[in-house]
Amino acid sequence: MNNLERDNPVTYLVGQGKGNPDQRPLLGNPIRSQVWLRRGLLRPAWVALCGALASGGLALQVEPLLQLALLIFLVDVVWGGLWAALAATDWATALRRWQDWDHGSPVRFLPYTLSQGPAGRLARTCGHLQSWWKDLLQPTLGPTLVGLALLLPLALVVAGMLGARPFLLTLAAITLLQFVVAWSGGDARPVPGTQALFEIALPWLAGHALFKELTAPSAALALAYALTCAGGLRLAQGWRGLTLWNLGQVAVVVLLLAGHQPQAAGIVGLLWIGQVLVQPGLFDAETEKVAPAAFALYLRFSQPWLMAAMLVAAWGVRMAL
Repeated sequence: MNNLERDNPVTYLVGQGKGNPDQRPLLGNPIRSQVWLRRGLLRPAWVALCGALASGGLALQVEPLLQLALLIFLVDVVWGGLWAALAATDWATALRRWQDWDHGSPVRFLPYTLSQGPAGRLARTCGHLQSWWKDLLQPTLGPTLVGLALLLPLALVVAGMLGARPFLLTLAAITLLQFVVAWSGGDARPVPGTQALFEIALPWLAGHALFKELTAPSAALALAYALTCAGGLRLAQGWRGLTLWNLGQVAVVVLLLAGHQPQAAGIVGLLWIGQVLVQPGLFDAETEKVAPAAFALYLRFSQPWLMAAMLVAAWGVRMAL
């Protein structure tokens, strides 16, 4: 980066978003966006459907199906937009630029004020803030801020239409987003574990809670599949990600056996073994790392197996109930 780019705050900040085309923002124009879990693994819509099936309250009638469609819109579109706008957007860069921002003319409040007095300092600060918003924040994050202003009340309204339990889970999702932003410092740092909770566990619980009260077996399945997908997000880091990926699916088999559902456990186990058979080809024998091409291919290969296993596991929990 040359000095001219650093001297121009808009060029410098927008330049942070260049790079991998797969990291395009999902809402507005965030500076930098991480790869979202739905690319190559599971969509929250499918997870919510499985959670609804596990509840035992989903019926092929107009009203329950409309409620499920509204819930899918909530967890897939609205929650997803909030994640993209808050957790997957680099707010820290804009805030760091504000710390040494000295552009903009002072704003005039009252005549005959001293330039070095409190009113003068306030006028300069307001002028810098106005320039920072106009020249830097609005061109880069303006659409994202507008999206947040629309999505936050929309999430609460839609969740309120669905009932008390989906509303409370929506509040939990928003709280989790705030935790992610605070923990990462707003720099869009990847957080696989929390992202898996947001994309897998909460939609599953929302799908179940829409029709029936939550049960321990269903919540345990949601956490097990969240562990699986957290491992998928860490797969490029080496054996640790693969261990979590397999451990989560083994936990599902154990939970189904504990719930006296051997048929469902057997089918889920076979679907997991189908994934295990191709895992030795993922890693380089010398570096013990996953090649990016192998990582992407494995996720595409595993997606239908994982979706089918999740559906069978939901059916097993429903039969146990």
